[in-house]
Amino acid sequence: MNVPNQNVKIPHRQSNKSLIQSKYSRNWSIELNTVLGVVNILLDVIIGGQILKWANNLKSIIDKNAPGNCPVCNSINTDYSMHIIDDKTNMGYGVIWCNDCKSAFHISRIKVSPNMKNIPVPEGLKY
Repeated sequence: MNVPNQNVKIPHRQSNKSLIQSKYSRNWSIELNTVLGVVNILLDVIIGGQILKWANNLKSIIDKNAPGNCPVCNSINTDYSMHIIDDKTNMGYGVIWCNDCKSAFHISRIKVSPNMKNIPVPEGLKY
């Protein structure tokens, strides 16, 4: 005859209510993450053209400390400014612009290097 070991603990059985709550909270978390992922994809699609358009300028600023030609009108009369928001992490934002056609791109979050410019941003830019 088999006698159960008395030291073995039987797992606690959750009530139906707690099972339902944990099931739906897990589903809610998964659905929320899915929705946020879709929103990020849509934002990338909506502003992706702008990001791609100015990506070479941002790379040029990081590599050479110069923004390069305007991706809109091809003028070399471009500039940029980076502003540190958090001194501990050097995180901040930046703007790249063309002085001729007034096109501009706002970088909402970037690690700012000490050698990057911090100059006044002109008014009347088209983002």
